[in-house]
Amino acid sequence: MKTTEAYQWNLGIQRQVNPNLIVTGSYLGNHAIHMWTLTELNPGQFLGTGACTLQTPGAAQPVTTFPNCSTTASLNYRRTLNLQNPARAQSISNLTAYDSGATQMYHGLLLTAQWRAAKNLNVNGNYTWSHCIGDTTVGNTVPNPNGNYYHLDNRYADRGACVGDRRHIFNLTVVGQTPKFSNNVTRLVASGWTISGIYRFQSGTPITIVTGQDRDTTGTSTTVQRPNQVLVDPYAADQGNSCSIANCVTWLNPTAFAQPAFGTKGNVGAQNIVGPRYWQFDMALSREFQVRERQHFELRGEAFNIFNGVRYQTPGVNLNTTATFGRITNAFDPRILQVAAKFVF
Repeated sequence: MKTTEAYQWNLGIQRQVNPNLIVTGSYLGNHAIHMWTLTELNPGQFLGTGACTLQTPGAAQPVTTFPNCSTTASLNYRRTLNLQNPARAQSISNLTAYDSGATQMYHGLLLTAQWRAAKNLNVNGNYTWSHCIGDTTVGNTVPNPNGNYYHLDNRYADRGACVGDRRHIFNLTVVGQTPKFSNNVTRLVASGWTISGIYRFQSGTPITIVTGQDRDTTGTSTTVQRPNQVLVDPYAADQGNSCSIANCVTWLNPTAFAQPAFGTKGNVGAQNIVGPRYWQFDMALSREFQVRERQHFELRGEAFNIFNGVRYQTPGVNLNTTATFGRITNAFDPRILQVAAKFVF
């Protein structure tokens, strides 16, 4: 096994446009090699869908007849090692090994701006345009049976967008403070308040469509096997509209996908479908009240998702679960308000 190696490089250009505005453009890149993932060494072999007689794993080597040769019931009988030597392979089902050949690559353009709009008002913004691509099974730290490449002999067929890939990310932060008023009552009530707002937008999460069935009959996990895409556009024409079931909106077109024939693999790529985009706007209001020289009282109020907007999670990806496939049935948190007080002495 080879040790994972990571290489990073970046280039930044910064300019002060005027005393109150600084802009920066940066290129960020990294490349990781020898990342550990898994591969299956003892998969089931597709032997057709007709009747067959196979040797049962065990020293006595009796035979068993199956009306359908390539089903879950016959899986251990038609594994590679059992077909070669049933007596010696009787105690082996999945044989999963580490593979240190996985890689990932990231390229990103980061644009930032820092603007002091007024004496008590600061505005910061940044935008990232990036792409991360790599072997999608990376992330297993312990050999996990069936958590391997879908295409056992072709690692690159399982290459796609990274789980954390977000093509577009935008953040805007505004922090302002109320001035010190001359009037005693106004100064007591309105001076010294800090108001801040944070807006975040990011493009959708990459997701993988799965069969939910052992269609290639190798015993590979049904959360790894992928179907065929039969229509060019996989997204629903009425995307975002209500479904026929409660608390549900449409996202994918179920007729755009089909189960592959038994003994074959689907043509859908890994992590090649994009889920809903995400946004959030939060605000905070705080003030510090001086009691004595070494004592002060802090009051803070925060509002998360202040407009109470609906932010959808990813749709159902299991083609075999027809009730929820391609449909979104969950959302992120609604508006949350909280208030905190602290006395420092």
